[in-house]
Amino acid sequence: MRSFLKFAAIAALALVGAGSANAQTATQDITITATVTKACTVNNAVAGTAGTAVIPVSLAGAVTTTPITPVGSPFANVVCNAPSNIQLTSLSGGVRNGVGVAPSGFTNIIDYSATATWGGAIATVDTVTDPAAAGNESGALAPIAAANAGALSVLITPQTNALPLVIGSYADTLRVSIIPQ
Repeated sequence: MRSFLKFAAIAALALVGAGSANAQTATQDITITATVTKACTVNNAVAGTAGTAVIPVSLAGAVTTTPITPVGSPFANVVCNAPSNIQLTSLSGGVRNGVGVAPSGFTNIIDYSATATWGGAIATVDTVTDPAAAGNESGALAPIAAANAGALSVLITPQTNALPLVIGSYADTLRVSIIPQ
């Protein structure tokens, strides 16, 4: 009986060993992907916080032509993850008051030129180029060849008015657009 037990023990060990040799590992591969779309942001938003600029005008109605840096410029944390274009647009075609047509001998527009510098590109707009403009007046697109992150600087230079200004509040919105290509 002892021999039989020895034989049974050896057979059991052989089976255990054979089972380990035949054990199989199961695998499942998982492919992980992501898609990043073209995007440009100012401080992690599509539209940054509005800056402001005030054009000084003398009591005699003469525009001071000293260049103005808008409050907030340079605008930090401007990012575009692809090549892009930068463009300036005056939404009113100049700084205007609500008067439709200025009386003879007066004007109701303050023209200006502006530059925006970002990513090695310089965009410009000059509202005097189209004196009849009463709406959007855009400068040319300035290309930026690669993805870029950094500060955006803007400078506004008011132009001398040839005629005295009509009384009133004057306003325009200068829009800086960063457009992914």
